[in-house]
Amino acid sequence: MSILGSSWIARAVLIVALACLYTGAVQFNNQILFAGSQIGAFRNWVFLPAGLKLLLLMLFGWRAAIALSLSIATIVLSEVHTMPIIVAILIGAFGGLAPYWGFTLLSKILRLTYPWSGLNFKDVVIISVVIGIIEALVQRVGLSLIGIEAWDNLLKDSIIVAIGRIIGTFLFMGLALWIKAELKRHELRSHV
Repeated sequence: MSILGSSWIARAVLIVALACLYTGAVQFNNQILFAGSQIGAFRNWVFLPAGLKLLLLMLFGWRAAIALSLSIATIVLSEVHTMPIIVAILIGAFGGLAPYWGFTLLSKILRLTYPWSGLNFKDVVIISVVIGIIEALVQRVGLSLIGIEAWDNLLKDSIIVAIGRIIGTFLFMGLALWIKAELKRHELRSHV
């Protein structure tokens, strides 16, 4: 039996909790931590939630993809009040599923499996860069398709978004690895 439980209620609660966590992380990143680094709508030089997104996908798989989709749709609706709900849902679906599919494919190519014990620095770099580029392209193409962004800035805006996500993922994953090392060190000290 899974630690997450097998009931649909447990899965639904987990998905809603993950969606709330990611939504809060995006708002904290954009409104408090790096409010000055936002370059127009949905473009940041530093986007820490990209690292959280990767971590959630690594830990919770398809459940995280659904949660991220819900979260992104909610964020888009809160930022663009005139957007039709169906369009926000489509943007959310692409925003949550594209990195999930990219991560799943990269995991197979790099021969990585849960619990990610074989994950090394090179793998983190490859995954961060590829997922950052996938997310940036999906976001910018999606916003251009629905007319929110112009096609003529697609490459420039995609590069900015990719850089923000890659930097955010490196910083977040670095912090997570540092916390893991500190916890392990604390555990070793308490056993001595």
